[in-house]
Amino acid sequence: MAENPQTNPPDEIEMRRRLAADVLNGMERWHTESDRRRAKRYYFESTGSVDADESEINGFLQWYTHDFRDAATRRTLVEHHLETHGAELTVRERETLEAWRDSYPGVFEAEAIEEGRGLHLRDLGTGDTIFVHDVTASRELVRGDCLLSRIEKLDGKLMFVSDGCKVPPAVRADFLKLIDKEAATSGQTRGEYVRRSGNLLYRKIKHLS
Repeated sequence: MAENPQTNPPDEIEMRRRLAADVLNGMERWHTESDRRRAKRYYFESTGSVDADESEINGFLQWYTHDFRDAATRRTLVEHHLETHGAELTVRERETLEAWRDSYPGVFEAEAIEEGRGLHLRDLGTGDTIFVHDVTASRELVRGDCLLSRIEKLDGKLMFVSDGCKVPPAVRADFLKLIDKEAATSGQTRGEYVRRSGNLLYRKIKHLS
């Protein structure tokens, strides 16, 4: 959803792809083999080979760069890239990285659609309502759809960082009950749990589906 050519010009799309690759390459410098095994175990619940489709791999890489923190510095790869390469970046690259750094995952319900412009979403973790600018999503989603996605704020607008994951209607109630149960066990609110779990919730949706 985020790389919609109607909202992001080709140069912007290419810049974001290149920047994402540069951030990921930071794993060679900042992550030990132990960090990589821990990340894989957290996300896939295994350090061995896993059966994952393209959307799951993309979800893992997004979580790995945005949310996973190495044992030595407790920083994310996005934070590392900003700190070590910030002076070399263009203004737009830095703005984009800062938006990624401050982005957050959430479970949202589409409350209203403005086709060709975006969606009014209710955050099922906090109860807040937001408007997300996304032309493609406004034509693909319908009122009542529930999805897990990451939100960024850039140029004063809230947008999807990348494609989200729809929560099938048949498992929605069980999924939200699972979130509440695990949030209570960890002493967090539903909103806190969702933001700290992030893309890890993709696997829970898949297991319930």
